[in-house]
Amino acid sequence: NANALTLGVNQDKDGVRAGVQKFVDAYNKMMGTLNSLTKVTAVGGDSGKPVTGALVGDASVRNAQSALRSVLGEPAGNGELRILADLGITTQNDGTLKLDTDRLNSVLDNNFDQMSGFLTGDRGLLTRLNDKLEPYTQTGGIVESRTKALQSTLKGVDQQREDLARR
Repeated sequence: NANALTLGVNQDKDGVRAGVQKFVDAYNKMMGTLNSLTKVTAVGGDSGKPVTGALVGDASVRNAQSALRSVLGEPAGNGELRILADLGITTQNDGTLKLDTDRLNSVLDNNFDQMSGFLTGDRGLLTRLNDKLEPYTQTGGIVESRTKALQSTLKGVDQQREDLARR
């Protein structure tokens, strides 16, 4: 038939590879931001006062980091892909992620069908991460409430300064 059309469907391994790398990069950027906001840096030896990040000691940041780490270490699924390390993603000492591209390529070649279940779906990694972060990011959530509380504190301090200046 001269009008026959052939349709082929291929696995998008390059797209999945790029998506996994974007996830690792985004996670590492977020951890870098959180670390800079909670960092204490000594200045000028013993006599210098330390410089602290804006959210040093803030329990909501520590709780969010802990929630993220718990999801990343939690096994899921019942196939060969159960934890991030099975994909070639490991956690470094500083809390960032490292991607072993050789391991990921092997998984894409040999276990591609299990990737979607591991990453998405009701118990997939991305769904579980979203579930853990939603209380922080939703409207009226922890981050918004904490921001409002800090702004209220700043307004109170400004008012106290004005009162002191008047006295």
